[in-house]
Amino acid sequence: MDNPAKSKMVRLARVTAGLVMLPVGVALLVLPGPGLPVVASSLMLLDGEFEWASRARGKLTSLARAGATWVQERRDASAQSRVTSAEQSSAASDASAQSRVASTEQPSAASDASQPHC
Repeated sequence: MDNPAKSKMVRLARVTAGLVMLPVGVALLVLPGPGLPVVASSLMLLDGEFEWASRARGKLTSLARAGATWVQERRDASAQSRVTSAEQSSAASDASAQSRVASTEQPSAASDASQPHC
């Protein structure tokens, strides 16, 4: 069975760790370091004890999902533009190669016509 003293100690440790990690995470948002994961972790620790932590974690989760969606859309658009650009570049180089082939063939045909055949 659960020991009530142990349960209180675990609760106290979670709340203390969450309250210590939260300002550290906020500071790491402007300092070099993993600010968002630390803030999210601290809110997860505090989620069961405080309603404000639960609401903040919900907002952070929705912002993270929106950000991930935005990044995925940008990545897809960038990949699509690279494919389109590569296709256009390939078509342009094919046209250039064809024009070079045509220009090299025309003088040889003209020179053959000017040469008398024996």
